[in-house]
Amino acid sequence: MLRYVLSRILSTIPVLFGVTIVVFLLIQLIPGDPAKSILGADATPEAVEELRNNMGLNEPLIVQYGAWLSQLLQGDLGYSYTLHTPIIEELMPRFVNSLILTVASMLICVTLGVILGLISALKKGSFFDKASMGVALIGASMPVFWIALMLMWLFSIKLNIFPVSGMYNMRNPGGFMDLLHHIVLPAFATATVSLAVIARLTRSTVIDILQKDYVNYFHSFGLSKSKINIVHVMRNSLPPIINISGLQVGYIMGGALFSEVVFNWPGIGQALYVAVTSNDYPTIQAGILLIALTFVVVNLVVDLLNVWLSPRLQDSIKAE
Repeated sequence: MLRYVLSRILSTIPVLFGVTIVVFLLIQLIPGDPAKSILGADATPEAVEELRNNMGLNEPLIVQYGAWLSQLLQGDLGYSYTLHTPIIEELMPRFVNSLILTVASMLICVTLGVILGLISALKKGSFFDKASMGVALIGASMPVFWIALMLMWLFSIKLNIFPVSGMYNMRNPGGFMDLLHHIVLPAFATATVSLAVIARLTRSTVIDILQKDYVNYFHSFGLSKSKINIVHVMRNSLPPIINISGLQVGYIMGGALFSEVVFNWPGIGQALYVAVTSNDYPTIQAGILLIALTFVVVNLVVDLLNVWLSPRLQDSIKAE
């Protein structure tokens, strides 16, 4: 088992290396000249060319990539063109804020999605099943920014229950409870689509497990339905649910970018929005890289968690 864990960790190294290549090349495809963005439209061609030489932009791509990768390995994400500060000082606090929003959204979509999917499966064909899955289908079809705007309009502007924007009350920050009050709407807006996906997958998985022969076998022994559903059905349903939940992390982090802009949440999404509008290429590059690396790490954890929860996978690993 330990050898498998080490091999899976080592196998992520080429994946991470590939991520850096893709991110680097994507930024190269963005139209525009970083040197012109820094100096402005009135800069002379000589000044632009001199700055390009100083920044190494006239070097071959492989040389530029090597220099950038060398900086990354030293923990240096580069220098912001617009803020004139090291990117790590600007992005890391915002990245932590985005992780807080992502974790809150994951808790909402996984908890509510599994509960709704389980109840719908156990009450297959009922009004609750049809209504909840219908709402889930509608929710999965809505864009995150529209959901965010509707939640803001209803719960902030009309009902005045939750704050319109920000992470804390600027006049009188109230600590953890103030954070919870501010995070409800952005987290629900970000989680809605993933909640619908997890609910529908949980329902189909549980229905499939309920039709297995061993479930009827447990019923024949007189075990209570609640014990069978919780101990056996849900346990065997966990691997696909965990897999789809891990995949949703990337979608949630992408959706959080829109929620952060709508709710003025001080996360990496808001920083990327400002960087894109100001052509701050190093900040865009660093932000995309952080999101991609998080997705890779989360999926590694999900893979190892699935092995830990599945005795059959453990047996197959030991047999190798």
